[in-house]
Amino acid sequence: INDGVKIHNANDLYAVNNNGLITMIGGEISDTKDQALIHNKGTFLANGGTISSKNVAIEGGSVTVDGGEVTSSNGPTISGYDVTVNSGEVTSTEGTAIYSDGKIVNESGRIVTYQGTITVNGGTISGNTYAIDSNHINITGGTITSNDVAIKDNSVVYSQNTSYHIDGSTNITGGTITSTNNAVVSDIS
Repeated sequence: INDGVKIHNANDLYAVNNNGLITMIGGEISDTKDQALIHNKGTFLANGGTISSKNVAIEGGSVTVDGGEVTSSNGPTISGYDVTVNSGEVTSTEGTAIYSDGKIVNESGRIVTYQGTITVNGGTISGNTYAIDSNHINITGGTITSNDVAIKDNSVVYSQNTSYHIDGSTNITGGTITSTNNAVVSDIS
């Protein structure tokens, strides 16, 4: 997606599927109804441009933000299995900015868990309820702010009225993290 490209009111735009790659270096994707960009097992790389949505701006797969702006009203702004922010802005005005949880998969009657990871090396992340909500979190830089809990280590996954504990970890070696009204880091495991 290049500069000058504008996609508006794309109700659940489905862009990447089955291990594909899409790179956004400019332009604009916006949706006022629900999700702006949904992709499956692929990779979405935001190097610039603007993505905005009423609910989820980017959902699914692997997401890397190396520039640009990703915003949502209700959030989570980004909901992916593995999310990396190196630069740029990720904002949710009413919800969680970045959410990545352990996925419960039933393979032939056997429960298999997938552990999502959020890595922040730079950029600005701000959320209203949580800035980051995941079971594996690595922070080496950037600015992270929230009106409530800034970082929630979510090591419990619920599926069909059953909870599953997933080993989680939160590693913070740099960056600036602030919470206006609550805790900076909360571990619910």
